[in-house]
Amino acid sequence: MRVLLIVADALRADHLSCYGYGRSTSPFLDELAGCGTRFSSFFAPNIPTEPAHTSIFSGEHAAQHSVMAHKEPDAALRAGTEWLPGLLKASGVRTVAFDNLADSKPWFGQGWTEYHNLRHGKAMLTAADINGELLPWLARNPSGPWFAFVHYWDAHSPYLPPERYRRRHYEGDRNDGGANGLDRWKAEPSYPFAYRWQVRHYEPFRDLDFVRGLYDGEISYLDDELRPVVSLLSDSGDDDFVVIFTADHGEVMYNRPGFFDHAGLYDDTIRVPLIMAGPPVPDGRVVEGMYQHLDLAPTVLGLFGQDVPASMTGTDLVEVASNGSDAPGYGAIYLSEGTWEIKWGIRTKDWKLVKVIDPGVHLTESDELFDLSNDPAESVNLATKYPDVLDRLELALRRRWECLLAGHPDPLRQQTFRGVPAQTWLDRAMKEAR
Repeated sequence: MRVLLIVADALRADHLSCYGYGRSTSPFLDELAGCGTRFSSFFAPNIPTEPAHTSIFSGEHAAQHSVMAHKEPDAALRAGTEWLPGLLKASGVRTVAFDNLADSKPWFGQGWTEYHNLRHGKAMLTAADINGELLPWLARNPSGPWFAFVHYWDAHSPYLPPERYRRRHYEGDRNDGGANGLDRWKAEPSYPFAYRWQVRHYEPFRDLDFVRGLYDGEISYLDDELRPVVSLLSDSGDDDFVVIFTADHGEVMYNRPGFFDHAGLYDDTIRVPLIMAGPPVPDGRVVEGMYQHLDLAPTVLGLFGQDVPASMTGTDLVEVASNGSDAPGYGAIYLSEGTWEIKWGIRTKDWKLVKVIDPGVHLTESDELFDLSNDPAESVNLATKYPDVLDRLELALRRRWECLLAGHPDPLRQQTFRGVPAQTWLDRAMKEAR
């Protein structure tokens, strides 16, 4: 068995054509979904990058593994946490990573037979940088057993795709502000950081749709770069393989606090793609039920015939796909973020409740309740209109959270004492701007 897990950073599901986007951003991924199984409601319960990947590899919620924020200096993986690469390696599976998260946190470097860190002093890696080492490796290893993890950064800000992609999904005048003028972004509390990290790379411009077009261009670039990777896997002559494509979190555009970043527990940031393909996976199937990152580790272990530790409570998604498109999935997904702001929440099929612990750098102080069945865009906050619904969801959230903590200290509350890491980034940007 060969399993290739591809995680695209900051890729929201609804900007892929196969998830209903109006622009043709992802023809290859659309093809992959057509010959495999696509999960229409797949979620990242813990965002952004470091919490999300920790949940992926541990098969545990952040309330269990304790990693709540990105680039939090005091973060530590809870002792005794099971780790997918280490479990596979101990069973004789070759484990290989093409990634650089180990630069930030030591646990991301654990359990690998090989760890290919391709940063080499670069601020951001491109898909071409990754593929320069990944493609030769795949050619040298046409048979298994192996598990390979590939982390692409191309949809992450700043959005700087190759030149030929920069206007592929934008036809306007980048200097015509109109209703989406740059002044709206400048009014954001986090704008000094945004300017330092993103805006200066895009100048001159005044139309925020131009930035959205750059994001879509990044997706199309990555989509093109994925084709030779999957082709090498499928054309090797060994049919015992599965490719899993997902993202660690999504991205807000210019309708949310933060603008072009990944804060807030909106579906913009927590709904991510999941496409699986390969001979063990049914083709042409769409699973509608809600599933989440916590299911990935049990799924990979199942593909290698390995037992799933009791700490991993997720579902084997190959079995779900095989059982049919109407698999019910989870009744609720429990959410957290602790980087830009500190919030927790619960999402059901019909409702979402987000509660504020610390408003963070975006100063979002109000709890939010959304009726997803009638307002899938999460545009109308009903927290004051339906107190009974709010109370019911909050009770379910608190009960489940206490169950996940299992008597351990609450890492979300601990993060409140430390403050959000983004405040340090914003303070630095403001100091440099003086």
